[in-house]
Amino acid sequence: VVALANRSNYGPEASAVNALARASHCDLVILLCSDLQDPPELVVGMGQTLLESPELDAVLAVKKRSSGGPLLRMARKLYYRALGYSSRLQLVPGGFHGFGCYRRTVVDDALHFWNSTDLNFRQCLANASQSPTLIDYEQSERRHGVSSYRGWGYWTEAIRSLVSSDAAASRLALLIGTGGLL
Repeated sequence: VVALANRSNYGPEASAVNALARASHCDLVILLCSDLQDPPELVVGMGQTLLESPELDAVLAVKKRSSGGPLLRMARKLYYRALGYSSRLQLVPGGFHGFGCYRRTVVDDALHFWNSTDLNFRQCLANASQSPTLIDYEQSERRHGVSSYRGWGYWTEAIRSLVSSDAAASRLALLIGTGGLL
């Protein structure tokens, strides 16, 4: 078991990419944010699932309910739907932000997607997972640290990731073209 920790909070995407790039020698990789909003007690079960099920390549943990007020929760739900729609493969489950257990091939493919496309890292992980299983969990209150996305940070990241997604431009062009024909 190898544990990797970033020296600083670089944000959820850069921190995950940094850790995964340094885990190149590992067969199974578990992503867990240090603020412990994702329940660490699920880690052992996720690893066991992959060890016992060679046909699976990832265990994606999906939040059933997020913290925050009703408006923020609604905005997150809409964001996940739009994120899945803006991804060519449409494989981003609502509530998935990277917490999970991945085989080496998924990590390699996700890092390749990250370096060669404009996908955000959630899309890279979800699209690299060809035969995942999903588990649901309740997100607890943050025990350590502060969110990388505060205030307008949620909105700017949401807009950036949706506009730069791999299928967003082609779908927008199709919509405009169809509107022009009509």
